[in-house]
Amino acid sequence: MTATRPPAPRAAVAAWLAEELDRAAVVAPEALPPRVVTMHARVTYRDDVTDQVGCITLVYPGEEDAEAHAVSVLSPIGAALVGLSEGQSIR
Repeated sequence: MTATRPPAPRAAVAAWLAEELDRAAVVAPEALPPRVVTMHARVTYRDDVTDQVGCITLVYPGEEDAEAHAVSVLSPIGAALVGLSEGQSIR
């Protein structure tokens, strides 16, 4: 009998993000409001649980850089932030 491993955290985030993208409306970049989080955007956010403030640049997988605070869209925080507008929150 072979034990199955639980999915890797990144795979779980990717699956959740794929579901969110299925629900998203696709628009031309120039049609996006200026305060929507997009790829390569610099974002300051506050964690409502810890009250900590973070500042990241949202990047594609493979572009991550801890020193530059470049965080992958496939990370939990990256997937949560992409598509949000200033003032919005997500659980």
